[in-house]
Amino acid sequence: MIKLLLFDFFGVILFGGNISNMIFNQELLQFVKVQKNNYKTAILTNSDKLMSNKLVSAKLQPYFDQIFLAKDLEWSKQDPEIYKYIAAQFKIEPQKIFFVDDQEWNIEAAKKAGCETHLFTNNQELLAKLKTNIPNLKFIT
Repeated sequence: MIKLLLFDFFGVILFGGNISNMIFNQELLQFVKVQKNNYKTAILTNSDKLMSNKLVSAKLQPYFDQIFLAKDLEWSKQDPEIYKYIAAQFKIEPQKIFFVDDQEWNIEAAKKAGCETHLFTNNQELLAKLKTNIPNLKFIT
């Protein structure tokens, strides 16, 4: 049973190349907010410059229980150990993590750790997979 919804930041939660042209994925953020009563939610990112921006951090606060910066941990997102570490932080097994990223090599590492995964291309595909794989999720209608 999934306990943690773990998302990549840039390319999943945020689109755009820099702070001046950022576009938050509002549909996905609203979905995450609805899940907060039943699931833990977190971000795992390499985007340390954007995450250190106070406006970005303030925007994400209501949606996510924790934000992990890969640069602050011993591993990169391509290393399965980072997913095991995150699981330990939430006192769960990696098999209880559903990880979403837009890079295949990060998805492969998460799979090796035992996580359920989705290679993000768009919200519709992601939400359809979540609906199929995690029956207790709530969806905004």
